[in-house]
Amino acid sequence: MAQFAEMVGMSRNAVYVAIERGDVQAVRIGKRIVIPTAPVRKLLRIDEASTGSAEAA
Repeated sequence: MAQFAEMVGMSRNAVYVAIERGDVQAVRIGKRIVIPTAPVRKLLRIDEASTGSAEAA
């Protein structure tokens, strides 16, 4: 949660609000709130090809 807040430039409180509104997908595991990486990558427009996994031309 804190890592996500830092990545997107939001406070932790703002992240909680965004989760409550449904703007950010999250999963509760016990007492922890976990934000899956796939929705984060989509939100930040991070393409797997741009992470270096693509073959060199």
